[in-house]
Amino acid sequence: MKISLFSHYDIQRPLTNAVADMRLCEGLAEAGAEVTLVVPEVHRSDNIPKESVFDVFNIKTKFSIKYLQTNFRLKSTGKLNTLKLLLKCSSEFVRITKENAQTKYIVSRNIYLLFPFLLLNKLYNKKNLKFITWSHEISNNFINKFVYKRADFFLATNSAIKEDLMKIYDIPVNKFEITLNPISSHQVLNLLTKEKARKQIKYFQDKPLVVYTGKLFIGQKEISYILMAASEVQECTFLFTGGKPDVKKYYENYCASKSIPNCIFTGYLHNYNDIKLYQFAADILVSYYTKSDHLVDYNLPSKICEYMLSGNVMITPRYRATKDLLNVNNAYFVNYENSASLIKGIKFLINNRKFAQKLGKQARDDVINTTSNIIGKNIIESFKRNFH
Repeated sequence: MKISLFSHYDIQRPLTNAVADMRLCEGLAEAGAEVTLVVPEVHRSDNIPKESVFDVFNIKTKFSIKYLQTNFRLKSTGKLNTLKLLLKCSSEFVRITKENAQTKYIVSRNIYLLFPFLLLNKLYNKKNLKFITWSHEISNNFINKFVYKRADFFLATNSAIKEDLMKIYDIPVNKFEITLNPISSHQVLNLLTKEKARKQIKYFQDKPLVVYTGKLFIGQKEISYILMAASEVQECTFLFTGGKPDVKKYYENYCASKSIPNCIFTGYLHNYNDIKLYQFAADILVSYYTKSDHLVDYNLPSKICEYMLSGNVMITPRYRATKDLLNVNNAYFVNYENSASLIKGIKFLINNRKFAQKLGKQARDDVINTTSNIIGKNIIESFKRNFH
């Protein structure tokens, strides 16, 4: 089975979207598919070398990577860059049609990148090509309608997306598979103790450790709420990963000006493997994204499964996007966009350690089989049922 996954995210910088792309491809490859990840090449001086990409993303089962040649210098996203990628995908369609007649599956996480494939296929009418959307959110414009009405199969990161796509576009349930944003099978085999993780990150304080891993940028609403909590819960240390040097400096200065001495900012971690050290070192893991930063009904952070695997308790709002994974038995829910609720929740978990540990243990037990190879196997079996 030949599967090409098209993404508008470049993979020479280990951000969370690229992690999701790499892990899905690995899962499909582990399940026996011949996989090619097609991504734009962005010309930056601090790129991960191509030969190091699999190691940095901790990918053990390798697959093919095709870099689309571009003149991108800083990023691959944005309207102009997307338009350029649409033209690149048109040429890729022509190339793929010249190959042998074996059935091929064209998957894209960016619905716009499927548009030229489907448009050209109206002319070429290649029956051996199957077109699959991989939806991380839902928009409703001309191109979205065009693609959703003509796609052959649908991947969705969570059931909230699936439910709404079925309702809006009248898509039958057998045309869907849920991917989540899973962990890899080898992550399950390489767990850390809290003590070992803390030694590796050089955290030797007696204070409980509250950890946030993920994006960090100036003006981020999620971070403002967590910093409010840090100012009120100074019996804990709050640690944040991520952020360019100017962002790290901004938040360090902010904390100094607001008399919040209990925050640590690591800055951007160039090796994605290092992030798990902070997740395993935590007493409490925070995912507190807001409507200001995300489409909360649909956005499923890649770190949710990673947090669960650490065995440490997670504190988070209860959103539709996470309902496939989180419940009252494996996470501690607080009100969204409510600093008082977040503060109260953190204090409760610190003062009720056994309860917190019970939630964390259940989270690990629940996520242990949410691995990319199992997800990949489910996808391939669904393709076979629908197209063979």
